[in-house]
Amino acid sequence: MKRGQAEKNAHGEHTDEFQLLREADFGLKELGARSGGVVVPVRDYNTLAHLDRALHDTNTDERDVVVLTIRLLTGPDAGVEDIEREELFTDYEQVLFTKVVAVAERHGRTVKLLVVPSTNVFDAVAQTAVRLSAREIIFGESAKMTAADQARELGAAWDRTPHPGDLATRLVVYTRDGGAHRYALGAHAPELSLEDIDRIHRLWLEAVKSVGPELHHRDIVTAALRNFEHTLDGPSRDEAVTELRHQIGGS
Repeated sequence: MKRGQAEKNAHGEHTDEFQLLREADFGLKELGARSGGVVVPVRDYNTLAHLDRALHDTNTDERDVVVLTIRLLTGPDAGVEDIEREELFTDYEQVLFTKVVAVAERHGRTVKLLVVPSTNVFDAVAQTAVRLSAREIIFGESAKMTAADQARELGAAWDRTPHPGDLATRLVVYTRDGGAHRYALGAHAPELSLEDIDRIHRLWLEAVKSVGPELHHRDIVTAALRNFEHTLDGPSRDEAVTELRHQIGGS
């Protein structure tokens, strides 16, 4: 991996000083970052609106913003050693990060810069977020994928990446119209509606008549989940899937 911190040369123009960090040496200490920060992947210096919003919303005195670009390795012999032979960013990466620094300076913020070699963009983002103990990953709206598709791909990569069970990280996808979609990654507590909570309570009231006062609300949820799990694995799977689709359409 490579990192950089922005400096100004004698003419006041932005230049980047780069240091090559091998994969085994990369972490919070080497990057000079704190845990709980924000990872912002960038690719095209013409589409940095999501970075602009991230910097507007983040106090970098309290949380670090790590701007990440993926150097995609292709071909049957692609490997991290290809990037480790080099000691400077490519010309495009130089221009990209110069634009990134300009956006940061408009907000009076500081950023950490990273280039990560990978054969899979989503895996690289997930692995970087885990290594930095990031609490937030910020994407911009994609011209090729919906926010839900981006979340699904990153979620799959997150589940493939070993990470601490207590690392609660979310994905935020900023849209061009000023909106935002937010997704929790990995296993997380669901956001129950008041109607859901009331339903659990009503089921508990009914069940406690037969089971007794030692029954808890969580037991109702556990039993329902176990029953649904058996349904998905059994002959009534199609009906269960149809019900889920109906639920999505009606929510």
